[in-house]
Amino acid sequence: MNLVQLIDHLKNMKEAEKFIESQIPGVEFGQIDIYLKDRLDINSEVNFFDAETIENKAEIEIHGQKYINLFPLCMMQEMVEAYKNKTYENITDIEIAKKLLEYRAKDA
Repeated sequence: MNLVQLIDHLKNMKEAEKFIESQIPGVEFGQIDIYLKDRLDINSEVNFFDAETIENKAEIEIHGQKYINLFPLCMMQEMVEAYKNKTYENITDIEIAKKLLEYRAKDA
């Protein structure tokens, strides 16, 4: 799954919690960090990590693979919901993904 595909699952909290439980069962929603494989790009593969089991760094390497931290899941879910419901009326998932990456690059 890439970043654009993830956006659809984060548009409301109830759906996000249900989806994440299927992806990383038994980990508290607020303890999950979202990382992108190799680079910050809308087509990069999304990976979920339990924040308590990894180093707290912007970039990590696991089994020789580089992952770049995007956001904590709870923060990203709030941002997606805000973009979809409050900020922009007809924004697409691709546009949301681009805005998230832009925010990450400039402000985070």
